[in-house]
Amino acid sequence: MRKRDAVLGAAALTALGTAGAMKLNDILFRPMVPPPVEVDLPCRRLSIPSGDALLSGALLGEEGPRGRLLLAHDMGVSWDYYLPEIRRFTALGYQVLAFSYRGYPGSGGRFQGFPQAARDVAAGMNFAGDGPLTLWGHSMGAYAVCAALALTERPVERVVACAPFDVPAEAIRQLARQGIPGGQATALAVNAAQRLRFGADAALRARDGLDRRPVPALILQGCRDDEVTPEGCALYAHRTEVKNPNVRFHLLSAEGSDGHMTLIRRKGGRDVNPDTFPLVEAFLTEAL
Repeated sequence: MRKRDAVLGAAALTALGTAGAMKLNDILFRPMVPPPVEVDLPCRRLSIPSGDALLSGALLGEEGPRGRLLLAHDMGVSWDYYLPEIRRFTALGYQVLAFSYRGYPGSGGRFQGFPQAARDVAAGMNFAGDGPLTLWGHSMGAYAVCAALALTERPVERVVACAPFDVPAEAIRQLARQGIPGGQATALAVNAAQRLRFGADAALRARDGLDRRPVPALILQGCRDDEVTPEGCALYAHRTEVKNPNVRFHLLSAEGSDGHMTLIRRKGGRDVNPDTFPLVEAFLTEAL
């Protein structure tokens, strides 16, 4: 009887611990984004299937002759934050396929972690149809466009990743260091929840996708990024471990353009970053 009670007690504590970890995970990854902005470009609204959910998306610059560019947004914003980049991409001749991850405004389902972003990007890649496809992402989206290469065989011409982390668990520990309630204890619980929710995909690294096939990729990293730190969780910190010979890294040090968000939007600016976007444009327009 005592042995049975001890087993039941341990099982109850485990269940409570698991439930608590799942709850912490849901709180950490609950989408909190600014109100949508008006899209001042012609676009066709789309619904993109991803698992059991439909993602809210849009196709902009539909007549572009250079094929499609899939845009993956960061945590805490929606794709419309990147309208300045989208304008430039459509001017370069791309058809931009942008969407919101599951659980983000307009999309079905719940967003439960970084591997979900990679799965949603892979779904977007498969949805994009035949023809040339380029991937562009920022932060969580940058991780996703790299990691998704391991989740689908859809051919890709180029990848641009701005401030990607490499290992989801490292990125969660970095969030803890930034002061989330509970610190490393919360990170430990959330990483356990990630393994339960996503299985092997919870350990999917950005470099796993990049090493899967020799796709040309440009990785941009700010030297003063305090969210995806260049000496910590950033893919940049693992650059010598990337086996794909067609991946190039660029560390940005220009003042006002060397942070996590300022890599995209220069401090005080509202348009594309004049220090970083020319690097992206040159990469996208050079001959393969």
